Amino acid sequence: MLSLHALRVFVTAAECGGIRPAAERLNRTPSAVSMSLKQLEEELGAPLFIGDRKNVLTELGELVLEQAREVLIHFDGASAAMHAFAKRLVGHSRIGAVTSVSVALLPEAIRRMCDTFQGFTVQLRQMDSVRSHQAILEGVVDLAFATWLNPPEEVNFQPLFRDRLDVVCCEGHPLESLPRPLKWEDLAPWRFIHNDSYGTIRTPAFLGIATPSPIVAASVTNLIGMVRENVGISVLPRLCRHGTSGLSFIPVDDPTAFRVVGMLSRRNRPQQRATRNFAAFMREVVRERAERLEYEYIEPGASF
Repeated sequence: MLSLHALRVFVTAAECGGIRPAAERLNRTPSAVSMSLKQLEEELGAPLFIGDRKNVLTELGELVLEQAREVLIHFDGASAAMHAFAKRLVGHSRIGAVTSVSVALLPEAIRRMCDTFQGFTVQLRQMDSVRSHQAILEGVVDLAFATWLNPPEEVNFQPLFRDRLDVVCCEGHPLESLPRPLKWEDLAPWRFIHNDSYGTIRTPAFLGIATPSPIVAASVTNLIGMVRENVGISVLPRLCRHGTSGLSFIPVDDPTAFRVVGMLSRRNRPQQRATRNFAAFMREVVRERAERLEYEYIEPGASF
């Protein structure tokens, strides 16, 4: 019978690229790691690595790595939940979120959880929408809040709100004084800064301006700093206005310039009680703040 210990040793060796670094991470001797791997291969009846260096997986090794990760994620989560229940604690949640959500909405949901449930603990990771989808698939986070990007079948997406995408520039920029609604063509004379926030816009006029951008901002924080200093202009979700200063958010005359933000979770994987409670508080906060933060709340089960 396969053991969890052997699977954990194998996953560590595969991720570290060899026996010696795996031994250092596991705080074991290389010979002990080698013995565990040998026993696992004997149990399966076929090699998991090509050669003796244990740094290249066979086809079986690739399959076992994928399945072993799933088993360990489920076991570790269940173990944490059982220990928390035994201590009469609500548990632990690992949450990922795009910057705008982590600034404008997450803090209140976390406050309510901590005030309501003694012993609740949370780990937060700020990540863009693409990485959020990957993190759910890899089991890095239990719940993520990100833009809908046509997720794979394994990812469950529950829409929360629809948020406009605005042109953002420094205060006093000439784009503020246009006597008519802003069009994408109006951005042509100005230096455009690329970021990952507007991937849902497919309007040709916008793509012609945004695609050849000479500057790429790796994070919303970097982008805001450059726009504030008039390095260039860009496009950001309207929710990003929360907590910022020195910027102007200008609506654009394009009905497709919006994003849908929702909760991502792994389909067909039971969630811990803490994560279910957190999701409920988060939806409550999103509903309450819709008018003040100028987004459209999406009721559960509604199409988007």
